[in-house]
Amino acid sequence: MKVHHGGKMGDLVLALPSIRAYAREHGSVDLITSALCVPLVPLLWECPYIKEVHIDATQPYEADGKVLLQWNYFKNKEGINLSPQPSFREEEAPYYYSDCYSRALDVTPLAEDYMIFPSLVNNRRWFASHEVFYKGKSQSKMKTIVVAPECESVSEMSVSAWQDLIDRLYEAGFSIIVIGKNKENCFSFCTDLRGQTTIPTVARIISESHALIGSHSFPMQLASRIEVPTFCFQEMILTLDRANPLHCNTVYFDEKGFESSPNYYLKMIKGDQCVSA
Repeated sequence: MKVHHGGKMGDLVLALPSIRAYAREHGSVDLITSALCVPLVPLLWECPYIKEVHIDATQPYEADGKVLLQWNYFKNKEGINLSPQPSFREEEAPYYYSDCYSRALDVTPLAEDYMIFPSLVNNRRWFASHEVFYKGKSQSKMKTIVVAPECESVSEMSVSAWQDLIDRLYEAGFSIIVIGKNKENCFSFCTDLRGQTTIPTVARIISESHALIGSHSFPMQLASRIEVPTFCFQEMILTLDRANPLHCNTVYFDEKGFESSPNYYLKMIKGDQCVSA
């Protein structure tokens, strides 16, 4: 079966559990996606539930009001359209943004389907379960925290807030790696890899880290799918996943110290507790 998804990388990551559930019942799929997802293709090739990956660069990622223009990519029964719709993010939407893919495919993803990149999960489990000895001494594992401060869809936290977070993590003995595309400002007490890595490289760095702290963006979506404890810091807490176990290992904060608990209700906690968590 051919499946079309014309969104961004983070949107595609949200769709992959449903695509994997569909493939489990009907066989591997041919995935057609947008040029925005080209950096993700090497990881998609590693997914056993995807047979082929095709890039369609003919249709831009544009919205006509509340509808993406590539929504009707397939006509009749040529394939399945999974392009995300901006209207699904709204409170009055008929169902939540995170549910639209499973409804379109008529599947119910199992827990195993949320493990969308098995190779990254295996990579993480391998490094976590093996103890390395050198000259008879056990080598301590790096206490690495990946920080991903950038976000295209929602307002980002201030640079000073991210630096404050990095300072506290550094004081707690963690090694901090900052990832992203734009190096418009400088952070101290960290290894800043922004603009110097590919998506597959970043994915493996994340898979071997203690945790990821970031904005609501692709790195956060990825980390939450490969068994990495994930913390989302955002000025505005998104409610699109509040009824879905999509981010079962993701905790949401904002700059003032709100936390979204596993059942997605908000409660106030202190900033120190954010860093401790």
